[in-house]
Amino acid sequence: MGRRVDALVEQLDLFATVVAAAGAPPSQRAFARSLLPLARGTGATGEPGVPGAHVGSGAPERDAVFSELKREIMVRTMRHKYVVDARGRGFQLFDLQEDPREQRNLVGHPDYVGVERDLRERILTWLVSTQVISTD
Repeated sequence: MGRRVDALVEQLDLFATVVAAAGAPPSQRAFARSLLPLARGTGATGEPGVPGAHVGSGAPERDAVFSELKREIMVRTMRHKYVVDARGRGFQLFDLQEDPREQRNLVGHPDYVGVERDLRERILTWLVSTQVISTD
């Protein structure tokens, strides 16, 4: 009865999913999104089979996910995966469509300069947009 959904999700989305399943309102401080619409096969409009936003959130399906571990930051899109070190230097870039096993590191490859720049920009934007700023 299960089904596979090819969507980018983050571990923190599990909390939002549990909250939504319990019928509680979503947290206004969290960056998580409920996975219930994906599980139900509905999009932002609630229409079956429509990829897109999570019902009620008004937010589109993720086009990238991020992870931090030991001061390294990774961004992953459906096509690429890019990792920077604590100094912001890229040290891994993979084209997941051409190299799903991540065997060919493309950092510094002339054909991927634009991809690397875009993914670095995404990391910077994500870092800035997810900072919690106290109003005190």
